[in-house]
Amino acid sequence: MPETHVFEVVIASTSNASDLGYMALHDLTKAATFLDPESDGRGYRIIGGHMVQLLSHAYPTPDVINRTTVDADAGISPLVATEQDLHEALKKCGYEAVQGNSYTRDSPHGKISIDLLVTPDAEGKPQVLGDRRFDAAPGLSLALAAAPVYVAACVRLRNADKISFTAPLPGVEIAVVMKALAWKKRFQHKDLVDLCTLLGITHRHHRSFPRWGLSDPELTGTRRDAAHALKLVVDEIDRGNLARSALPIKPSELAALIRRYVNLPSR
Repeated sequence: MPETHVFEVVIASTSNASDLGYMALHDLTKAATFLDPESDGRGYRIIGGHMVQLLSHAYPTPDVINRTTVDADAGISPLVATEQDLHEALKKCGYEAVQGNSYTRDSPHGKISIDLLVTPDAEGKPQVLGDRRFDAAPGLSLALAAAPVYVAACVRLRNADKISFTAPLPGVEIAVVMKALAWKKRFQHKDLVDLCTLLGITHRHHRSFPRWGLSDPELTGTRRDAAHALKLVVDEIDRGNLARSALPIKPSELAALIRRYVNLPSR
C-alpha cells in the first residue's frame, strides 16, 4: 500500500462564511467515521473548494489565494450512497436532507450545508441511488482508488471556539485532475481560481509529491481527459478570452504552469 501522508495544520477562520464551512467539515468527518478512507468501495474524500483550501495549508505556498467556500463537499462511491448509512449518520447530527444529495442544519452562525457526490456513470449524469438523486464528481473514481492525503486541522473560529477534524483528501495531482474536469463540465470561474492555487502548490512542492502522473509521456483514462480539459484552458488564454482581473495570477502564468506540469495533447 502506498505511504499515507498526514499533515497537521492550524487554521484561523476569518469570516462567518468560513466558520460555516469548517463547521460543516467537522460534522461531515464526524458522521463519516464508520467509513474507511483506504477503501475505494467504502471510502470518501473531501472535495471541492475545501479540498483546495486544506491542501494549501498542508503545502504552504506564498501568494496563493484561497476562495471562501461555505458548503462542504464529500465524494463517495455508489455503494456508500446506496446503503444510506451516511445519510442516517448526518440525520443523527441534526441535518435535514433538503434534496437528493444536499443536507443542511441551522446553527447560531447560520445555515450549515453538506453535499454528497458520487463517481460518474458512463454518461456522467446524476444517478438515483437508494431512492436519492446524486450529482457526479468527474475524476472521483481516481481519487477514491488512490491513497488519501490526511489533513488533521485545528480551526479557530471567529468567536475563539476551536474545532478539530481529520479530513481525507485527494493528493494535489488528482485535485488538479478533478478541478480541470469540473471546469470543462460547467465552465465556472471558481474552478480556474482553484487551478491557479493547485498549480501554484505544484510549482513549489512537486518534488515532495509521491506521484505526478500528468506529465507522463503517454496519458490514459482520466488523466488524459484532464489533459484535454487543461488544453482547452490554455487555448482560451492564448486567444485572450480570460481576463487578468478574473484570476489571482496572470493568465499567461497559469498557461505556463499548465504547460510545464502537464503533457498536453497536440490537438
